[in-house]
Amino acid sequence: MEKMKSRLQFDFIFSVPSRGRSGGLRVVWKEETNLSLRSYSQNHIDLEVGGLGDALHWRLTFFYGYPAEADRYKSWQLLENLHANLALLWCCIGDFNEILRADEQEGGDLRGKRQMKGFRDTVMNCQLKDLGFTGYKFTRATTRGGGIKVRLDRALANQAWIDLFPRFRVVHLNPTSSVHIPILFDWAAKKVVKKRGTFRYDDSWSVQDGCAEAVREGWKSTYHGSPMYLVTENVKATFVQLMNWAKNTTRTLPRDITATEDKLNCLFGQPFNETTIAQRIELYLEIHSLLAQEEAFWRQRSQENWLRMGTKTPNFSIKKPTDDKEEIGCMDCLMLMECGTMVKQVWRILL
Repeated sequence: MEKMKSRLQFDFIFSVPSRGRSGGLRVVWKEETNLSLRSYSQNHIDLEVGGLGDALHWRLTFFYGYPAEADRYKSWQLLENLHANLALLWCCIGDFNEILRADEQEGGDLRGKRQMKGFRDTVMNCQLKDLGFTGYKFTRATTRGGGIKVRLDRALANQAWIDLFPRFRVVHLNPTSSVHIPILFDWAAKKVVKKRGTFRYDDSWSVQDGCAEAVREGWKSTYHGSPMYLVTENVKATFVQLMNWAKNTTRTLPRDITATEDKLNCLFGQPFNETTIAQRIELYLEIHSLLAQEEAFWRQRSQENWLRMGTKTPNFSIKKPTDDKEEIGCMDCLMLMECGTMVKQVWRILL
């Protein structure tokens, strides 16, 4: 656990071990996130965010529902006990192993109405509301039984919490090789304002073919006016030439990763059959290869910067899927928190 905490550059970690190959919860957070542990079990971790007197003092519960249908009532008993335990603004997120409505499942055996009603009644009794989502409809997909897609993961909150954080967002991100898709939960989302990208010259361009020619083309432009005006216009022309050159010749890995993720996301919404299953496997292998190349690039770049400038390695994080199963083991929930943003993979931080 300490190795994983250091690798992810977080300060604190709390873990509830798994039993065999099911269950298991883990929360990782940074020092500036004021958290205190209230209670925990094999199926939940209950926290307080902030403290007495803080303007933002509320309750955050990570939940893992009992997977066996016969034990589902225990999930609802636990939720109602948590609700009765403390009167605070409350948000509860996790894998509930149940759906609220029949349209939240596609394929497989139909869920019993009694099962879904038990979940709905508990949500109502706890005065919670489904926070909804953007992105793909389902959060878990398996090829078993001809293909089953279901929305088991969600975020719930009471009205007081919703009033305090009106800009919250729940985003179903692109699928990975896991049967669960990663989910971004941001309770302090800010209004997104698109800004024009800033042009930055990369030192590595100087050794790449075509860069020197782009500079020469930009600088040989002919203008009339004062010496300072000529310099300014030539700099602008060189900027345009370099932008066009960089767009066509620099690294394509980020674009390749995004394109592959988009293909996988599109495929995730199609019915399961031999063809789509084979295509998913192929795309999983492709994206893992691309991510490994991206990580290798940034590792080399950080070493070059350290050797050239004598400074510490830049603070960045690259998602690396290859060792996650070894690091996390059989964790069904991994929660990492930083500055009001938390993700589940099943709830993983987006750095």
